[in-house]
Amino acid sequence: FPRNKLARPPSPMRTLVEAYDMARQKLKFVYVGNIIDDNLNCTYCPSCGNLLVDRVGYTVKVVGLSDGKCKRCGEAIPIITSG
Repeated sequence: FPRNKLARPPSPMRTLVEAYDMARQKLKFVYVGNIIDDNLNCTYCPSCGNLLVDRVGYTVKVVGLSDGKCKRCGEAIPIITSG
């Protein structure tokens, strides 16, 4: 998203969704930042689709992990969390 002296319009949502879809074909953990979209902002388990990391605005909550595994299916999730 352009800020300060960058005089370009923001990337169209369609472009972001296309990039997201392409990335999901090769990468397990893809999300789009700086947008308001409940689905594209979050991180999901690549095996079962369970919500792992919920992002709303500047708030990030790890909700679907337990001991480094998906709470629903037990898939090992290589996410480092603080605290």
